[in-house]
Amino acid sequence: MLGLALDTIRTMPLNGLRYPPADGGSGWYIWGGENMSQSADFFSPIPVRDLSDYIPNILPFLDLPPGFRFQTDTRGHQRAWFDGSLLDV
Repeated sequence: MLGLALDTIRTMPLNGLRYPPADGGSGWYIWGGENMSQSADFFSPIPVRDLSDYIPNILPFLDLPPGFRFQTDTRGHQRAWFDGSLLDV
């Protein structure tokens, strides 16, 4: 499972971050736009295998280990980087 902010996936840039997996989840949280909301209902849980139904172009990023973030957009901009603070949860 991963957290996907369904209402934002058409907003650029697309962002993702990965915490260590827990409770059967992958640790991934993915949203569109500049800011991630802290609202409890911002993310919807979806099976990782279903992500291609929503945003197939980010599937390669899912191979990144916990502690990584990524950002991409429709103009070909892609960036991935390590953020150690994601491991301190």
